Amino acid sequence: MQLILFILLWTALTGGSFCLSLMLVEIGYRQDIEILGAVLGGLIIALAQALIFRRSILFASLWILSSFVAWGIISVTGIGALGWFVINTSNIHSRIIYGLILGALGGLGVGTVQWLLIRQYLPSAWRWVLVSCICWAIGFATGSSLGLILYRFTQLFISEVIGLALTWMIVGALSAIEIYRWVNSKSIFNSN
Repeated sequence: MQLILFILLWTALTGGSFCLSLMLVEIGYRQDIEILGAVLGGLIIALAQALIFRRSILFASLWILSSFVAWGIISVTGIGALGWFVINTSNIHSRIIYGLILGALGGLGVGTVQWLLIRQYLPSAWRWVLVSCICWAIGFATGSSLGLILYRFTQLFISEVIGLALTWMIVGALSAIEIYRWVNSKSIFNSN
């Protein structure tokens, strides 16, 4: 029961902070998203997520810093501002394939930078890179595809934004299982 409540909390923090980030980040196609917007959006999400780690101020600070840096790095690469752009194709199969590839690459980038800063606290932190890749691949492919399906029914771009919100919620729900292990481990709290 605790795991289910934690998954709901982490997912709500992640999805809710994504919605809050929309005040600063304009959704668009990959080439339209500005780096500053993605970095600020990533910072908003990391700040909300860091509430989970508040018993370890240093770990929470490293989580925020690593997320901020990671979103900056993947935004300047060919991957782009992963959680804030819509794949520019109306072919569902292409959305799934590009979503899986871009999601895995983005998850690799974010997960690696986060791992570099949190590994000193978690003996098995290397798993986070793999978890991040899988969560983002599944989340981005699914959310992007659902956004396209909704768009076909409504012909409103807000459907694509709903797809991106679903992406963040899927990533949040899937990653919550690994984060739950961290929160219940003593290693992240030993240094404070």
